[in-house]
Amino acid sequence: MKLNQLEDWHRPIRDLLREIEARVPAELKAYVFYTPCDNTGMLPHRDGSHVLALQVAGAKEWRIYDSPGDIDARPGLVDLDVDSHSHSFVMEPGDVLYLPHGYPHVASARGGTSLHLTLTITEPTPLDLIESLMNTFAPTATPATDRMSPEEKTDVMIGELLRHLHSVEARTLVDTAVARMRDRTE
Repeated sequence: MKLNQLEDWHRPIRDLLREIEARVPAELKAYVFYTPCDNTGMLPHRDGSHVLALQVAGAKEWRIYDSPGDIDARPGLVDLDVDSHSHSFVMEPGDVLYLPHGYPHVASARGGTSLHLTLTITEPTPLDLIESLMNTFAPTATPATDRMSPEEKTDVMIGELLRHLHSVEARTLVDTAVARMRDRTE
């Protein structure tokens, strides 16, 4: 069983995420996974974010697949030989696992039920940064374009955008993108 967005209804988790967000330019979300004995919560998959898994109760066996052909930025289920893992270990209460973005993995409860908390850490994508750039862009001295051809208007806007690109600080773009990500109410 997976409980989504724990931070929306559990204040201590929300406070923890806000503390981490104060130090990391990313969006954080929290999930709880309850897995019955000798069951697998999800099929082998990759996450679209960095993951911190904190084992709360019971034991969970993790299998990590890190061969170059398995690692991919695209999240989702992965069709692979489950026995071809490169790392296998059991997490006990209090153990913490960091899993980089794109690494396939699978986890199964061992010796009883298992409960773990997952924190996802999502950094801005290139598209998020471009949207941030466009949101901070306001043409400055744009000449009257009503008598220009579409190509001439395009050239004028490219020049304005390049001026803006050279004047805006990278930190501003990252901060704007992260603020947008954290404000999503999807």
